[in-house]
Amino acid sequence: MPWTETRPMQRLDFIRACHAGTDSFSALCRLFGISRKTGYKWLQRFDPSDLSSLSDRSRAPCSHSRTVPDEVVGHLTALRQKHPDWGPKKLRMWLLNHHVDFTVPAASTVGDILKREGLVPDRKRKRRTPGNRRPLTSISENNQVWSADFKGRFRLLSREYCHPFTLTDNHSRYLLSCRGTDRESEPFVRHCLTEAFPGVRSAGRSENR
Repeated sequence: MPWTETRPMQRLDFIRACHAGTDSFSALCRLFGISRKTGYKWLQRFDPSDLSSLSDRSRAPCSHSRTVPDEVVGHLTALRQKHPDWGPKKLRMWLLNHHVDFTVPAASTVGDILKREGLVPDRKRKRRTPGNRRPLTSISENNQVWSADFKGRFRLLSREYCHPFTLTDNHSRYLLSCRGTDRESEPFVRHCLTEAFPGVRSAGRSENR
C-alpha cells in the first residue's frame, strides 16, 4: 500500500520486514509502495529505543532570521555598516574567520537579516525606451536617408575598448563610414558626420540620443 498517508506503524512494519530478511529490499519497497531512496531513509533514521524517529520531521528551516539572537544581528548590522559593499557570503566568512563566540547563521539568513534591517537598497529597474521602428520617410533612391549608430564595443589587444560608429545609406545599404573611438561622444559623431555631409541626403536617423 503506498504511503500517501504514512503512519509510524507502517514504517515500523517495513523496518521489521527488512530485518527479517525473507524478502529482498527492492521487493519490500515495491510491496510498501515506496522508492528505494525512501526505504533507505527510514532504515537509517530508525532508532529502536525511540519510535518517534519514524515520525515526519518539520520541514521548517533550522535557521530563521527572526530567531537569530539580537547579539548576532547587532554584529552583522555593524559589520555591514562598516563595509556596505560586502554581501551575505563575505560577511559570514569574515565572522567565521575571526572565530566569534556565537553560531554564525547561513548566508541566506544573513541576507534576510540585512533586508529586514533596511541595509539592502532596492534595485530600481531601468525602464528602456523602445526605439522608433516606424519608417522615417519613404525611400526610393540613394542618399535620401542615412542611418548613424554605434555598434556596441569590443576589446582591443591593448585591453582598451573600441566603440565602432557606422554611417549607412538606407536605400543601398552602402557603408559610408566606419570609425572607431575609445568612447561614445557627441564631438566624435559630429566630426564623422561633417566629413560625410558632402553627400546629398534628404534625412538622417539615429537611435542614439
